[in-house]
Amino acid sequence: MRFKNFTLAIILFLLTPLIFVNLGFVRVEGKTGSQSALAVSPAILELVLEPGERKEAKVNVYNVTNFPLPIKAMARNFSPTKGELTETDRKIFDASSWVSFDESDFILQPRQPREVKVSFDPPEMAEPGGHYATLYFQPLIPEEVISSSTAYLTARVGVLAFLIVRGEIKEKASLGSFQPENLYQSGPIKITVPFQNEGNVHLLPSGNLLISDGQGKELANLALKPEIVLPKEKREFSFQWDKVPLWGKFKAQASFSYGSEQRKLESPEVEFWVIPWLGVAFGLAAVIFGVLPLILVRKRLILALKILFGQEKQ
Repeated sequence: MRFKNFTLAIILFLLTPLIFVNLGFVRVEGKTGSQSALAVSPAILELVLEPGERKEAKVNVYNVTNFPLPIKAMARNFSPTKGELTETDRKIFDASSWVSFDESDFILQPRQPREVKVSFDPPEMAEPGGHYATLYFQPLIPEEVISSSTAYLTARVGVLAFLIVRGEIKEKASLGSFQPENLYQSGPIKITVPFQNEGNVHLLPSGNLLISDGQGKELANLALKPEIVLPKEKREFSFQWDKVPLWGKFKAQASFSYGSEQRKLESPEVEFWVIPWLGVAFGLAAVIFGVLPLILVRKRLILALKILFGQEKQ
């Protein structure tokens, strides 16, 4: 198994809205106007592990404050999306129990950096593939800055741990069937394409949605927004065509690539129509209710003239 695209995947993943930990801040404001901020780096730890073999990494934590901060370190499961993983899969991919800190509780002095050693201990029977955890650093607010009349908000900052256990790595994915609405009133057009990660390592798919007219002429090529898909997870990727106005029959086809070998997935073409039927309906109504009275008046006028001229002839 090659990991040549792994680093690129991690860099692109930082662009998604799911990551908030590149540089985290905790703000506290009390009567004295004291401010607290905690920063951590790196944002992501990327490690390849052997089953049963301990590996260490380092995280830098920095107290950007004018007073000491007690810090508590902890590890939790990382599952950034709303995917429907089974409880068994969650346990397989959860690496939080593998994590330990050289010090899980410590105090950072004002403006003090600290290097925290983190150890990862995968079990001998760890399954090959991706395993994930989030390393949190929680600042605790000193009592001297707390006021009973002031509300305080604190937030922990975290580092994502992306761990790959060597062994039989399986990269496999599929595109689910999708169908736009059969009839749209107007643009913009939103189409959702399901992507299923069927392997045992996370994927960062790339791709596009091609939209053409009824004769096959390309009208739009919508790029896929990159997002990490965890193993066994289903993610729905949304595309939006902002062109307005629209009228007629259109076709859409999704094309995705994934994995270290950039395997290709392509969906069948699906069809949809865009007809501003409300405008058409109002137009028809205007014609009907505008012309019909004229027709009735015309018929009555003709009848009246016939009666009039008929009487004159008599």
